[in-house]
Amino acid sequence: MGSWHDVRSHPLLALRAIVIGFASLAGMGSAFFALRDVLTGAGFVWHGIWIGLPWYWHWPYSSSLATVLSVWSIGAPMLLGWIIVRLHRAHGLTMLLAFRAAWLVQTAATVLWIAPGLFGLRFIQNFVISSLLMFIGGFLATRRPNARGVSSRSLAGKSSWRRSS
Repeated sequence: MGSWHDVRSHPLLALRAIVIGFASLAGMGSAFFALRDVLTGAGFVWHGIWIGLPWYWHWPYSSSLATVLSVWSIGAPMLLGWIIVRLHRAHGLTMLLAFRAAWLVQTAATVLWIAPGLFGLRFIQNFVISSLLMFIGGFLATRRPNARGVSSRSLAGKSSWRRSS
């Protein structure tokens, strides 16, 4: 209930989280397609330089694409959750919930419009798994500096700019 209250009391911040989330998602999607093109042999031209891999790295010859896809499917949602929470420090996980709610509406519209059958179940399953991964990434972004073993008390009184006498 507190999260819903934060979203209602900060609607522009929630809108910003939704826009940042979808923009980050689009950026990750374009990066994924460029990486896929490189790993499957299609490659691409970047500033006049051909970016591609030799034939022995291409898809049925190597497991590089499957490995990259596996890492990407876990890392991308975690990175997306981390980005949203990190950019909204005061209301981090709440703004991640706002983004996930907007994505739920978009996913529900997609399932009902395009794939209402068994294929829609796959959309829902992917949504739940990516939600869990995003919240793990968002939780990792909420860690404070003193959670890494450096206490604020040990830093008190120690400043490098003062000369000790």
